[in-house]
Amino acid sequence: MFSCARLASLFTSNSDARVIVQFLKNKILHDDRKPLSRWLASQAKYAEQESELLLGKPVNELRIQDRLRRMMIITPWLVPIYCLTVGRGALDGWAGIYYALQRGVAETLLALKLIERKLERGKH
Repeated sequence: MFSCARLASLFTSNSDARVIVQFLKNKILHDDRKPLSRWLASQAKYAEQESELLLGKPVNELRIQDRLRRMMIITPWLVPIYCLTVGRGALDGWAGIYYALQRGVAETLLALKLIERKLERGKH
């Protein structure tokens, strides 16, 4: 459960869009967690797509985050630590730890996919 101080609603998509900002009177309960098996399957699919994008561009055209991801070893460790410290997830208790671990698993799946592709290229 988390509290939203303000709610902004965008009514039109043109440059003259009106935004209404209002204070909420109650807390919003938002729980969209999916079963872990479904989440893992989705992450495997995303890792496949992301590996194609990362390997399809020259390194000098990648953002720094993507350059780190292409190194394969750093981000599975760095991302959870970042989520817990800089992202302040440690202050959210178990929910923050759960999120940090999810991010670490997602980065690990991507690293494994990148390594798999590297090994496949070496065989041919």
